[in-house]
Amino acid sequence: MLKSRLISVRNTRGFFQRFLEAHLLQLSIKEDWETFIDVLALILYGTILFPYSNDYVEYAAIDIFVAVRTRFENLVTVVLADTYLALDLCYERKVRKMLCSVHVLYVWLMARITDNILGVRCPIELVTRKNLDKRARKEWALFVVGLNQKKIIWQPSWQQSSKLIYSCEGFPNVPLIGIRGCISYNPVLAQRQFGYLIRGTLTPAVLVPFVCYYQDGFVNDTLCQIRNAWKNILCAEKGH
Repeated sequence: MLKSRLISVRNTRGFFQRFLEAHLLQLSIKEDWETFIDVLALILYGTILFPYSNDYVEYAAIDIFVAVRTRFENLVTVVLADTYLALDLCYERKVRKMLCSVHVLYVWLMARITDNILGVRCPIELVTRKNLDKRARKEWALFVVGLNQKKIIWQPSWQQSSKLIYSCEGFPNVPLIGIRGCISYNPVLAQRQFGYLIRGTLTPAVLVPFVCYYQDGFVNDTLCQIRNAWKNILCAEKGH
């Protein structure tokens, strides 16, 4: 039944969101709540975490959902990769529309510029205590330009990590695999957020970006190289 409902949008297969929502209604009538939760989670994966088109859940989002649901794989690195790729597209390729976990990016931003975070256990709790900050595009631009190191909360109370992945074998930084391409994460630029000291003098190689998009060509060798690199990671030591 599911195979017959698969459709194609811009050469990518998936399901219409309205089809999955209709299926949710049927599951609620049958009181099949376990399956209901899975289908609801799938819709959130396709529309919030990994959006592709309006009213559409693409196959890549489905594949990630299955990996997390059945194989307990970590979702964080994929979300981070897709967020970085979306920012790269907007800046380097001058693409106007951002496709990534914008809701997650908003939570991350507000958790670092909001006053009075004492007693808050996680960024989601902080944001739910306040209404959405509705500003026009120019207002947001002026606000971000006006930020300085004194206005930013570098290390929130809930962010007490004991380990920081510094690099992976064969890479000067941390390579990430997303649903539309691969991109490097440079932890040296974010060490202050985690309370770590910079390890020696920074080299230009550490800051060189690594970006490749699946649509640009054959990248199987790159994917294999990144997967192997993650088998041997280097963690930074906590600064005192």
